[in-house]
Amino acid sequence: MTDYYRLFMELEIPGKWYLSDILGPNRKEVMPSTFNAGFPVDPIPGLTVIPNVTGNPIDFTLTTFQVPIVSSAFAEVVEAMDAEAIQRIPVTIFPSFTGFEILNVIRTVACLDYEKSRFTTYGEYHPVEKQGKISAIVDLRILAEKAEGYHIFRLAEWILAIIVSETLKNALEKEGFIGMKFYPA
Repeated sequence: MTDYYRLFMELEIPGKWYLSDILGPNRKEVMPSTFNAGFPVDPIPGLTVIPNVTGNPIDFTLTTFQVPIVSSAFAEVVEAMDAEAIQRIPVTIFPSFTGFEILNVIRTVACLDYEKSRFTTYGEYHPVEKQGKISAIVDLRILAEKAEGYHIFRLAEWILAIIVSETLKNALEKEGFIGMKFYPA
């Protein structure tokens, strides 16, 4: 059976950029939930991502609200392994960095191992529609048999988590991409 990992950004890279808002062609903010909810979106030309800390470009990062921004080379590796699971959306990083994309992960898999994971849920002081749903996961574990055959997906129970197979993890590491961190799931 395949091992799986949570894909996250490496925080300990000196001088790297940190990205924030995504603006449409009209310079109005595009809601981050457009790209991190696990659904395909209609093409939006002319997107610009604003850094909240300028620095050196990296191949994989998450915006302030968890939207994956990747180099086109990174996206090509993911697409070659599991094209049906992603949507590639070109962006410019302000002021003029090109060759980057939103990696919209559109496949979701319900495979959280509730017994082995440590998580918190929204309580009575949150909106009714959120109560009882997962608000954060400290130690994420999945039921790998439910994810077998998939190389990249979002966790259906907590949509912010991006999970990758060991095969995809190894392919990304082999390319030497900068910015990614993997946690066993």
